[in-house]
Amino acid sequence: MLEELARAGNHPTADELHRSVRRRIDGVSLATVYRGLDALVRQGHVRVIETAGGPRRFDRTLEDHYHVVCQRCGRVGDVGLRSRVPLESTVADACGFRVLGHRLSFTGLCPVCADKGKAARQLQDGRRRQ
Repeated sequence: MLEELARAGNHPTADELHRSVRRRIDGVSLATVYRGLDALVRQGHVRVIETAGGPRRFDRTLEDHYHVVCQRCGRVGDVGLRSRVPLESTVADACGFRVLGHRLSFTGLCPVCADKGKAARQLQDGRRRQ
């Protein structure tokens, strides 16, 4: 599963990973994939990405990094930025927490969904002018 997760190059759901693993190991069940993912998360080999209202996604990259989440299609991507502000120490100083890490996601529309919305608005505007 780790190989398939690394090969995916994105942040697959358990269902997506199951389809990928089944191409290599015929007959593997979805329950087996879920159990394997849960074990990998507990062992610290994989991170879970929770998306509001969407399925859990899994990330092989363990270093702190940021994500973008499309509110329409659920696509999750990495943001190639490192924090310029020592965010964890700033939060610790502000509230007294001993911060052990953080996860930050930005929400919006991916380029494909944004283009679909733009095209739909253009079509609607064209109909209004007629």
